[in-house]
Amino acid sequence: MKIKNFIPHPSGFILWAVVALLWANLPYLIGYASSTPQNQFGGFFLYEQDGYSYLTKMRQGAQGAWEFHLPYTSEDVYQTGGFVYLFYLILGKLAPLGLSYPLLYHGARLLSSLLLLIVLAKFIARFVSDQRWQVWTWWLLLFSGGWGLLASTFANQKYVAYELIAPDAFVFSILYGTPHVMLGFALFLIWIGYTLDTLNVATDEQSLRVNGWPWRRIIVANGLGLLTALSREAYGPAFVGIFGAYLIVLTIQRRAIPSREVILVALSCIGAGLYGAYLVFVFRSSPGLAAWSAQNEFTSPDLFDFLVGFAPLIILAATGLYLYFARRHHVSLSRHPSFLIAWLIVGPLMAYLPIAISRRLIAGWQIPLCIFGAYTLLRLIDSKVPLRRTIAVGALALSAISTLVVIGMGVAFVGTPRPPLYQTADELAALKWLGAHTTDRDVVLADWRFGNLQPMYADARVFVGHPIETIGFQAKRAAVERYFDPSTPEIDRQKLIDRWQITLVVAPTDRPVAPDREIVFQQGDLVIYRATP
Repeated sequence: MKIKNFIPHPSGFILWAVVALLWANLPYLIGYASSTPQNQFGGFFLYEQDGYSYLTKMRQGAQGAWEFHLPYTSEDVYQTGGFVYLFYLILGKLAPLGLSYPLLYHGARLLSSLLLLIVLAKFIARFVSDQRWQVWTWWLLLFSGGWGLLASTFANQKYVAYELIAPDAFVFSILYGTPHVMLGFALFLIWIGYTLDTLNVATDEQSLRVNGWPWRRIIVANGLGLLTALSREAYGPAFVGIFGAYLIVLTIQRRAIPSREVILVALSCIGAGLYGAYLVFVFRSSPGLAAWSAQNEFTSPDLFDFLVGFAPLIILAATGLYLYFARRHHVSLSRHPSFLIAWLIVGPLMAYLPIAISRRLIAGWQIPLCIFGAYTLLRLIDSKVPLRRTIAVGALALSAISTLVVIGMGVAFVGTPRPPLYQTADELAALKWLGAHTTDRDVVLADWRFGNLQPMYADARVFVGHPIETIGFQAKRAAVERYFDPSTPEIDRQKLIDRWQITLVVAPTDRPVAPDREIVFQQGDLVIYRATP
């Protein structure tokens, strides 16, 4: 089977896809190349605490779990779970084959990114048939971002860029990110494309008379929707919002409700909708998941952050929309222009809905922006404007600044082997000791960064280890700091041990240890001793 059956005009697509993959994975490659027995690379260069939690979820799956429970909270009441993060639980079940968790994780990243790129290329071709327009769109999709990282890098280092707050917003941030988002986004686009094709079939009266109602396509659409929701639950509501806007546009165009399309879209959402309903139920009924959800808000940042985050693409797309609709166009969208317009309109509206997952609903909005932004560049190149090629290249460079900055930052982060991106030999030895000598009835008190690593290796419960998955993180982190404060009376340390049923303490060797504590492990600057509640 020829590659052209999968990717239109493969040479240009493959070239830039390879460049994007290499660039997106450069910090990982440098990190592993810099890894030594004394300083082992942990496998992440951004939000490493979340990365280590994904490896922990894989360990739960390897141990037979099908329901996720909070690994960073020690209280019994919070140990209830549910069918969430199934991607990692299932991925972890491959570990008994002799594959390490980081290898499985990055292998899944690579395979999911390849699938996503193939799906993206086909998705572009669905709307754009002109070869040059396709390649310009492809380049913008792969490399474009916003200007938020410029503000955080050169103006205010405390400013968190939109590209980092909403990783679903840009293809490149997905490519250097997590495998479940890559797979979920690829399935999301397949689901959208399949549903659009189903709507086309439903409007073909002759096909309906011959073949009847497309029940088989509806069943497949539900399978795609369910798999999408299992990978990234927010993409179900995003699908509903996008197609809801599209149906409104069709209603305006036809001056009548497209009842057949409404029914088909509704029937195509049943699988994802049922899983969504389950999530609503379990996050309310499970004490652990309910408490986690309460301290895990995903609302979108301020409108200013949104505009800065999408600024270059908004400028290009707005220009492209004007050129396409206000003037005679020499190349046209092949199909579904109304769908793209509906997506352009509804994307920002969904991002600011008063629901917890609103910032994830912007997923895919970059696609219509890039299609119309690429049209601007195409018209510029074909015009007689002086220095038109220089202007086009400059526009591309301005749209790709965040891509350059984030990977440059990542390379700088991993270039110096130090925690928390690297683990020392002493840390690894302590973690392996805990893995060999503890059970799930033990509760370990340690600095939260160490606690973040612990459940990847040991069954013992973590007192504090993740800013979101530790219920009451701020109070527990403060309690650990007081415990290790040399000025804290020993009686207060014992009260903390008694209250939280601590059985083991991992401490730096320069912190005081009561004479009656049994030291069970010591290496380098770490010591582990028993605590008796």
